[in-house]
Amino acid sequence: MTPRLHIDSSGRVIIGDTDNDNAHANADDLIIGDTGNDQRSGLTIVSDTDKDGAIHFSDGTGSNQLRGQIVYGHTFGSYSDVLAIYTGGTSSMLIQDDGDVVLGEIGGARYTEGSTEAQLRVVGDASAGRPAA
Repeated sequence: MTPRLHIDSSGRVIIGDTDNDNAHANADDLIIGDTGNDQRSGLTIVSDTDKDGAIHFSDGTGSNQLRGQIVYGHTFGSYSDVLAIYTGGTSSMLIQDDGDVVLGEIGGARYTEGSTEAQLRVVGDASAGRPAA
């Protein structure tokens, strides 16, 4: 039987594979999945229905400890079932359960729910194209 969890001599954690040959060298600290089994691979984050699940990005301690996030909130302020992306420690994009996409600081000075202040808000169908050369 092949082990399904491996920690190599560099400290890389490999789940579902035996080495790091399927991972990019700049993102190989945690490797999940295998290409040789003809199956999908994935990661599941489970949280209570009134909480959120997140992946956090840090570049130090103190105020640099939380610089970026990808958050799925079952309950997120006055929203429910939303995906939020934070950059530079600030909420930058929110995808709501009705498909609305809000760009800009969410819940802060630049955007509040129902606001008519200047911001980019895509509701429903939208399209964009490149200008002619």
